[in-house]
Amino acid sequence: MTRRLILWLTAAVVVFWLGAALLGASVMREEFDEVFDSALAETGQRLLPLILDEMSLRGDDDGDNDEPRTIEPGDIPDHDEYLTYQVRDADGGVLLRSHDADTTPFAAPLVPGFFDTATERIYTLGGRGGTVFLQVADPSSHRTEAMTEGAVALFLPIFALVPLSILAIWLIVRRALAPVGALRAAIGERSGMNLAPLDGTALPEELAGIAASVNDLLRRLRTALEAERQFAANSAHELRTPIAGALAQAQRLVAELPDGAARERARRIE
Repeated sequence: MTRRLILWLTAAVVVFWLGAALLGASVMREEFDEVFDSALAETGQRLLPLILDEMSLRGDDDGDNDEPRTIEPGDIPDHDEYLTYQVRDADGGVLLRSHDADTTPFAAPLVPGFFDTATERIYTLGGRGGTVFLQVADPSSHRTEAMTEGAVALFLPIFALVPLSILAIWLIVRRALAPVGALRAAIGERSGMNLAPLDGTALPEELAGIAASVNDLLRRLRTALEAERQFAANSAHELRTPIAGALAQAQRLVAELPDGAARERARRIE
């Protein structure tokens, strides 16, 4: 019973933990999406005025350039960026792009708002009366990586705590079932020579009823044994005199009969 309790309790705890971790991961995924979308939108909203000013100063807003101009990072070391952007004209051509962005236009329509592709989530803003559009892209792998790391942080402690949970449950179950072992030992000490009632004062309520039932059984057993002893004593007393008389008559018969078959039979009766 102890083994089954430990296994079932551990399984129940692990299932509850996994359920809670899955729920937490689901909530975390929604929160991550909100945070990433907010960062994507804020980046685009802050970047668009700067790019429009830059294009006005350079006279690049006419969209006549065959090749999109690249914004270089300056003195900042070259690195892979999570967020990339493109500035496109009303016809979809790329006017300007970040240094790490593709030269081909993003696979997203020129409609303000969010749009999901197979590999990216893109936020589009319009400017200058819908003649210029800024599209900021966040790779889906970036979000997946963040979600995976968060999920690992949730699930890893569960597997680390399972052995500790088993130990804790074993100690709790062992302590809780200690009165059962004590009651079993007390019942095992009872025999025909020891029919004293069990002491149920220190037992929990669930076992006190069992102790009371055992005491009732012991009481009936004592009554039966006492009746048996009394019957045996009375029977011995009642049979003593007639048996003694029959023995005396058999001995007298043996003495009076001559040697032969009859005397031998009298000896057998004696």
